[in-house]
Amino acid sequence: MNFENDSLIGLTSFVDSEYSRLIKLLIFVPIDVISIPLSILIIHYLYRKNYEHRILSDDILIVLISISLIDIIFQQLGVLIYFKSSYVWPSSSIYCLIWNYFSYLDYYLNLYLTVWASIQRHIMIFYYNLFNTAVRRFFFHKFSLILIILYGIVVYICLIILNSCENSFILSKPWCGRVCFIFNRIEYLYDWLINCVLPICLIIVLNIILLIQVIRQKNRIKQNRFIWRKCRKLTIQMISISSIYIICFILSGIITILRILLSDPYFGFNVIQVCFQYTFLFANALLPFVTLSLLIFFSFICSNVNKNKTIK
Repeated sequence: MNFENDSLIGLTSFVDSEYSRLIKLLIFVPIDVISIPLSILIIHYLYRKNYEHRILSDDILIVLISISLIDIIFQQLGVLIYFKSSYVWPSSSIYCLIWNYFSYLDYYLNLYLTVWASIQRHIMIFYYNLFNTAVRRFFFHKFSLILIILYGIVVYICLIILNSCENSFILSKPWCGRVCFIFNRIEYLYDWLINCVLPICLIIVLNIILLIQVIRQKNRIKQNRFIWRKCRKLTIQMISISSIYIICFILSGIITILRILLSDPYFGFNVIQVCFQYTFLFANALLPFVTLSLLIFFSFICSNVNKNKTIK
């Protein structure tokens, strides 16, 4: 591994301006500072819920918020240091390698765990008998989560940590520039298509199907108030969380697709450097806010329902 001097890059590389970095620093710092205690409180609340009130969907929500918390404390801290100093610190190749590893792993986990959460919502609403036994709950719930996490850990160890290519890190760029595997066409396309494009498409399709199914079966489900409340809660929760990831992740994806269609590898380069390469960080930072608002919303609905029952 080696480092490239800024003078070697010259005009061929777009460098973020000090003013632009300051704006992003002022945006991210307050959001991150509030997100950390919010995430801890939500994890504690969901984990401490009584067993009879706890549902399987809470587990994947705990995992997602835990990942967002780790991302804010460790990965986004490095980004904030870059915004402040325009330089990567600590200035070491090992740090750059680890930073990139966790960045790619975090990106993958957010998307695929949201995909699995979307599939799980379908099962919980329309095929709940698949969770009737302990064996089925383990296979369709815990085993799937473990498999998704293990796949991401192994794939990015192979692509980033154990890759035989040589990294040339640039300390004046976030994430130290680029890891070398992206210059291998096969490895890059595999990562982009399988770990990025596919899950985004699946999230969109699965949530559209979920919404259509709920609307089509609304009259049947509403015959049982308890099931209807549960169905509405799971659907709203899933669509809200999925919307965060779709909005935050799809922007840079659109430019990447346009690059391929236009055969122009530098199309939108400056826009990505200044804005879009940071939008995915908002997903983790905003998740606690969305989750808290949903918990308050559903708590308000439940209290109103209980009041109406008491009056009757």
